[in-house]
Amino acid sequence: MKTRDYYLKHFIKKHHLDNVTWLSSDASTRRYARVFKKGKPFILMDSPLSEKPREFVAINKMLRHHALSAPKIYATDLRHGFLLLEDFGSTLMSQAVKHKKQADDLYVLALDTLIKLQKEITKQELKKLPPSTDFMISENNFFIDYYVSHVLKIKLPAQAKKEFKDIWNKLFQGIQKLPQTLMLYDYHSDNIMLKANNTLGILDFQDAMRGPIFYDLISLIEDERHPLPLRQRKLFLKHYLTLRPVLATDKYASWIDVVAAHRHTRVIGRFALLAVEYNKPDYLKYVKNDWAFIKENIKNPLLKDYQRWLKKYLPKQLKG
Repeated sequence: MKTRDYYLKHFIKKHHLDNVTWLSSDASTRRYARVFKKGKPFILMDSPLSEKPREFVAINKMLRHHALSAPKIYATDLRHGFLLLEDFGSTLMSQAVKHKKQADDLYVLALDTLIKLQKEITKQELKKLPPSTDFMISENNFFIDYYVSHVLKIKLPAQAKKEFKDIWNKLFQGIQKLPQTLMLYDYHSDNIMLKANNTLGILDFQDAMRGPIFYDLISLIEDERHPLPLRQRKLFLKHYLTLRPVLATDKYASWIDVVAAHRHTRVIGRFALLAVEYNKPDYLKYVKNDWAFIKENIKNPLLKDYQRWLKKYLPKQLKG
C-alpha cells in the first residue's frame, strides 16, 4: 500500500521542486514547506483531507475574486491534499507589529481588509458556505468537556452543565440574528503575512463559514496569543464601527461582547482539547489572557447569566 510520503514525493518530483524546508507547524496536522522551482520560492501545503484542502481552494477562489490577497495556487493534488502556493515571505503580522511605529497602521490595514471582504461578499457566495451555529455550539461545549473536566479537574453537577448550555443556547439565538458574513474563523495576526510590497496576505481560511459579522473582528483585536492594550483595542474598534456605521447602533454593537465571550470560551476549550488529546500543553499558557478578556466581556448586561454562572461554579478562575 502506497503511503502518504510516497504521494508527497511524487508531487514534489512531478512539479520539479527542490530545497524542501519544512516550516514550524501550529495546532493542526497540516504542515507547510518552502520549496524552490528554477530558483523561485513557493510554499508546499501538505494538508490531510481532514484539514479541508478542497475547502481551502474554494475559499481561496472567493477571496481572490474580491481582490483580497490569498495565495495564488499553482498546482494541486486534492485527492491526497497537496497544494503548491504563492510564497508570501516570512514576516508574520504578529512579528511586524512588534515595531510600535507601524503596529497601529498594520492593524488598521487588517481591519480595512476585513471590512472590504464583509462589504463585498455576496448573498450567493454566502449560500455556498456552511452555517456556523452548530459548530460554535459544539466548540463552546469543549469549555466544559475539556477545560473544566480535564484541565481544572472539576466535576460539575449535571445541573451546572445544563445551565451552561441553556445560557449559551439563548445567547446563540441572539448571535444568529446578527448580520451574517464570510467568517474566516482564524483571522488573527499569526495568520496574516506582511508581504514585501507592504500589503497583507491572508492564510489559513479553510475553516471559513457563514457566521456572525463580529467574530473575525474579535479574533483580530482580542487575540489571546498577542493581547493588545485597552487603548489600541478601543482605537481599532472605533475605526471598524466608524466605517461600518450600521453596525455601530446598539441593536448590533451591544452584541460584540457576547460574540467575544463565546470566542474566548471556545478558545479555552479548544486549547484544553489540544492539551488533553494531542499532548500540546503549551497552548494552556494563553488561557489566562482569554480569562482577562472574559472578565471584561461579562460586564455587558446581555451576559449577566453567564457572569452569574462563572461566579457560582468557577470563582477562582474568574478572579484570576
